[in-house]
Amino acid sequence: MNEELLNHLYTKYKLSSIGDFNTFKNDMQNENVAKAFYDKYKLSSTGDFNTFKNDLGITTQQGSIPSSFQDPTRSKKDRGYRNNNPLNLKYRHKDEFRVFNNLEEGYIAAAQDLGIKLSGKSPKFNENLKKQGKTWGDATLKDLIYTW
Repeated sequence: MNEELLNHLYTKYKLSSIGDFNTFKNDMQNENVAKAFYDKYKLSSTGDFNTFKNDLGITTQQGSIPSSFQDPTRSKKDRGYRNNNPLNLKYRHKDEFRVFNNLEEGYIAAAQDLGIKLSGKSPKFNENLKKQGKTWGDATLKDLIYTW
């Protein structure tokens, strides 16, 4: 990463009020974050995004998602791999697996699904708890995993 450029941007846009420089530096390694920054601060007048990305020293195509799911030796026949759906999420009202455009979308959907379950707003999770004579407040990690 080009720390000199990052430091310049961090100072110019007064980002210290939001967070520290190291957090900014780590976040900017994610291409999606860098693109959002580029758009928010209207940096297109300084050149295109690819030039900005290259100047920063970003080398990944998408956000870095460290995972064994990205292991190139993983079977191409694996449903989660084919569908960019690492948790094999299904559609809410259909018994079909969801398909995402890329792995990051699959992880975002997984995080959203987890958020719904943890908020107590998941009909499926609540139904499974009810079958066990439990309420959302009595749920355990085991119950969550069983529903997932």
